[in-house]
Amino acid sequence: MQDNKILDYEQVIQKLNEICKNSNGKIKKLPNLAITKYGLPILHFTLGQGHKEIVLTGSTHGAEIISTDFILNLMEEMTDENGRFKNVNLSDFTFHFIPMLNPEGYLISTSAVRQLIPRDMSLQDAEKICKQYYLAYKQDDQEALKRIKSGLEPDNHSPKHYQEMFKNVYWTCIPEKYDNLRQSLKQIYEKYPDLPKGSIVSWNANGDGIDIQANCINNPKIKQMQEGEHIFTDRLRYSNIDSSHPGPLNCPMDKEIGFCETIETKAIGDLLENLHQKGTLAGYQNYHSTGGLIYQRPCKNGNGFEISHDLYWGSIVNNIFQAMSYGEKTYKNANDKLNSKYTILKKAGAPTSTNDIFRMKYPADLLIELSGMGGNPIAPYGDIQGNYTNVMNSNLDAYSSFLENYNIVQKLSKAAYNAFKHMMKEHEVEPVDDLKEKYIMSVYEISEIMMKEALKYIENGKIDELEEMLNQGFFADTPPENRKNDKDDGR
Repeated sequence: MQDNKILDYEQVIQKLNEICKNSNGKIKKLPNLAITKYGLPILHFTLGQGHKEIVLTGSTHGAEIISTDFILNLMEEMTDENGRFKNVNLSDFTFHFIPMLNPEGYLISTSAVRQLIPRDMSLQDAEKICKQYYLAYKQDDQEALKRIKSGLEPDNHSPKHYQEMFKNVYWTCIPEKYDNLRQSLKQIYEKYPDLPKGSIVSWNANGDGIDIQANCINNPKIKQMQEGEHIFTDRLRYSNIDSSHPGPLNCPMDKEIGFCETIETKAIGDLLENLHQKGTLAGYQNYHSTGGLIYQRPCKNGNGFEISHDLYWGSIVNNIFQAMSYGEKTYKNANDKLNSKYTILKKAGAPTSTNDIFRMKYPADLLIELSGMGGNPIAPYGDIQGNYTNVMNSNLDAYSSFLENYNIVQKLSKAAYNAFKHMMKEHEVEPVDDLKEKYIMSVYEISEIMMKEALKYIENGKIDELEEMLNQGFFADTPPENRKNDKDDGR
């Protein structure tokens, strides 16, 4: 009988030790990225010694446990000489693995899960509970949509069906050895009795009830909180959770203390910025749980944050090409890979989260929502063959392909950026903010055409021909002779 695939916090630690031991020294454990407020290490591992450094994180949100699961699978696969990465020149890269960016949240959420799914429960029995959770989660969304269509206000008070499954699970689920974390959760639930029973299972925040992705000075919720507003999320299954105070999700700060950067937020921000200043940061792939989506687009300037036009346009072009490269091998349905690729999101507003800021500042920043089957933390495990296996296989394939084509896609995105820049200059186009949307959609359309054509060269092994083409005409760093001047001279 096979045990279930859900790993609690201590099992993750054990698994990481095994991965390091079995890697023949390839995976190295570095000093912890930080120690959280309640004493948990933010573990940091590296693979390789190349000059292109890529950061990969799981469990930014504690309840997104499949993201940590994927990072562990990726670490194992990348050290298998006969695995998916055998054709990737890994010596070009140094990979920084942060399996649990939010270990407190991961421990809290998986401790709640363990009350219904103990370690020794069979794979089949656990799958049934996870499927039940998925159906309850889905029912919550359907009932909320029905209210909206009937013109009713969202229900911010009634318990959700998925919460009912965990209504008898409290802060006491956290092992006694983590007593300081237990006490913090106890105080939060006692101080804020409006938090629904069973909400602990979807604990995305850290041990202080602060969501480390929402913990961004540019988040407009901060002003709303300071003005005393109650903030309920528009995500239907969470609509009874008030995020204007510490709790399971979306709260950017404790307004009684004022805004301060969490240890977790600072740790990932410092790592990215240090590598960027060193000139070696080649990408940041941060894995989340559900949606089968790829977020890649930098946000618009706003909410107190601005970047230059050049950096903005450079980030847009680089990220869309990298997202298309990654997305090419993704699928949600193994029987229909072509038509079930992950959706690449193109729409963006002003920055509200830490990752919005990172996508504006850093190259190849992709936020990947792994599972097509929604419902944190356990619904992605509700269909092992049809969902979980596809998540792991398709994203391992996607990442292998992403790395294999990394260099040529970088050249492609640079050539495309050169072309857009030269053409806009020739036609005296200034991408001011009020016209930016119009230009961006044109950039996407042209980029998609270029990527599709480039893939034909890549698949046929004609990389040299493609590189030669990218050094010519408007694609080159130095633009061709100005055609406008030629016309003016009568030539």
